[in-house]
Amino acid sequence: MTRTSPSSRLVAAEVSLGYDDRTVIESLDLAVPDGRVTVLVGANACGKSTLLRGMARLLRPRGGAILLDGDEIHRRPTKEVARTLGLLPQQPVTPEGVTVADLVSRGRQPHQGVFGRFTAADEQAVAEALAVTDTLDLAHRPVDHLSGGQRQRVWLAMALAQGTDLLLLDEPTTYLDLAHQVEMLDLLADLNEASGTTIVMVLHELNLAARYADHLVAMKDGCIVATGTPEEVVTSEIVEAVFGLDSRIIADPVTGSPLVVPIGRRAARGASTTSTTPTDSLEETR
Repeated sequence: MTRTSPSSRLVAAEVSLGYDDRTVIESLDLAVPDGRVTVLVGANACGKSTLLRGMARLLRPRGGAILLDGDEIHRRPTKEVARTLGLLPQQPVTPEGVTVADLVSRGRQPHQGVFGRFTAADEQAVAEALAVTDTLDLAHRPVDHLSGGQRQRVWLAMALAQGTDLLLLDEPTTYLDLAHQVEMLDLLADLNEASGTTIVMVLHELNLAARYADHLVAMKDGCIVATGTPEEVVTSEIVEAVFGLDSRIIADPVTGSPLVVPIGRRAARGASTTSTTPTDSLEETR
């Protein structure tokens, strides 16, 4: 079994995961770099959300282990894990009729004693989480009356209120328009930079992943194809292998990170038809 790295508190060690009679991931090893933003990328159904669910203790391994601070995560008490590791699942289920403030407050439950008393520290954590996710003005509204994007930010607020130094996020930009996607990822990047929170998230948008990740994990068919910095992972060869997409990789003009420019049949045809110069075209019309 893979030994825990001193700089990796969260480790998948020869782990196998699946559902019912279907194995999705088999004998996979991954050490999550501490204090960094790690992003899992890959085509649909490649196993990235399954891996995240395993690391979040939602899915029990069929083989191997998920290790948290050197111990198997499923052997540790639930409340103890919840004080260390926060989670935003892909499709969280909101209790009927609960308000935003109530839902975010539930993130403090792992820190409360037997009688569940709400302390000043709890109140401050909730207020800060509402503020940074721009949901403070929604505090008294029922969650099920909100838009998809608003609900997503509220669920993130609950995860932030939990006050953990490990945060797992499955598609945190779901339901968000592009402006709010960037805002959400900026927020997470700021959190990582300010407090050193280790963040692991699944993203579908490869260019956003390349912009915000310190560490990228590219997956296909339940296996890890490549890991490393965005520059090491986002190459035309790896994009082809993982996504089956012909592309060109250029530097993002804003951040300098790798930027994937897809090439499809239509784009290729368009390039060939525009290969003549304007002068040539003008001569043809005379």
